[in-house]
Formats: sequence, C-alpha cells, structure tokens
Amino acid sequence: MANSKAQLRAGSVALPEDHREALKTCLANISENWANFSIIASEVYRSEEFKSWGYESFQDFVQAELGLKYRSAMYRVQVGDSLIQHNLQPEDLAQIGWTKFEKVSSMISKDMKRKDIQALLKKAKGMTVRELADFVETKTQDTKVTRTKTTLSFRLTNEQADVVNEALKKGMEMAATDNQSVGLEYVALIFNMHLQEKVSQKAQTAAVESLHKEAPKPKKARKARADKGKAPAKKAPAKKAPAKRTTKGRGDK
Repeated sequence: MANSKAQLRAGSVALPEDHREALKTCLANISENWANFSIIASEVYRSEEFKSWGYESFQDFVQAELGLKYRSAMYRVQVGDSLIQHNLQPEDLAQIGWTKFEKVSSMISKDMKRKDIQALLKKAKGMTVRELADFVETKTQDTKVTRTKTTLSFRLTNEQADVVNEALKKGMEMAATDNQSVGLEYVALIFNMHLQEKVSQKAQTAAVESLHKEAPKPKKARKARADKGKAPAKKAPAKKAPAKRTTKGRGDK
C-alpha cells in the first residue's frame, strides 16, 4: 500500500501528521476532505494502526472515536483503496464532491485504465447529481445484461437455515439493500476480510514461534577440571585385619 502521506489530496485544512488526529480533522469538514479521510482510513485499516491506539478491531475504533457505523467506515476504506490504486490526483477530483463520487465509484473497476477514469470523472463534473444517478443506473443495467449469472442451491437443516437467514438479514441491513444476492455478497465480503486478518495474525505468530524453535540453544560451559593433566592418584593398599589371638585354657598343653 502506498504511503498515505504522499497520497493526500487537497483539502480545506492542513492535516496533522498523526493519522488518528487527521481522521478527526477530516471528519469535522468531511464535505471538503472526504478524499483525505478515505485514504487515511484505508491506511489505518490495512496497517492495523488502530491496535497501537488500544483497539482490538477497526470497528471498535471508528465507533468509539469517530462515531461512525462500521459499514460506513468500510465503504470509505474501499473508496480510499480505489483512490490509491488508481493514483487519482487533485485535478482529477476537482469539483467532484462526495455525493457525485459515491455514485460514480460503482463504475470504477480495479482493472480500469486511468484515462478512462479521468474521462468518467470529467463527464460527472458536467452533470447534476440526478443526471449522474440516471447515467450510472443506465450503464449498470447495460453491464448486468452481459454478466453471467450462477444459481446456487443448498439443502439445510432448519437450524442451519435459521443461521443463514439471520446472517443474510443482517447483511442486507448493513448494505442498505433489499436484494438478497447483494446482502449475501456483503456477508461473504466481511467474512473474508476478517478471515484474512486472522490468517495474517496467525502467520505472524507462527513465524515468530518458528524463529524461536530454530534459534540454536546456548551451550553450557564445561567446568574446568582442577586435576586436568595430572596423573591419577594411586589408591592406598587396603589394610589387613589384625590376626585374632588364641587363648589357651588351663587344661590345654
């Protein structure tokens, strides 16, 4: 991920070096600093910088300090990813407010060429928000016609169905949609993000443990023998037991 400090866009105020404070500063005037906010949010999320601030998850941080819902914050992170990936410059975003960019961002794909994005943004500048919404909707529908659709079917127990339906319901609420396919995709997206975080953490832990296992153990210093180089001492001969005296009785000759 590119360094966010080098990627900051023109805003209404000078931003502090500290990402934590910069997010709060941008949020205070989000209409002018939406691009900066998105880029910094992306950097904080990807680098897990929030952990150094005492938070176990990005969700805990944005809710506690920024007062944002996790879904809204993650959407800003995705926008920040897109801005960094396509290296969009201040002149590209000039006169494009958050409302317009939010609508047009759905048409910006990962493999889209920079010149095509610039042409799209230029077109958006000359439209009203309503005209842009209609334009995006028309283009999206045209794209959907050419997409191949796949039908998935599962046989679940009643208990399994309850769990899936509850997750699907929450996914639709968080994605602000009535479309079950979009809700399911959102649930899968969030799950994969969390899984990737856990796998990354486990990999780091395993690497550290592996280093400890492979590190050679320090050898214990041998005690120097004081008698090294000396001839072994001769053992003293065993003493003979004293001979027993025989006392003759008076009747013996």
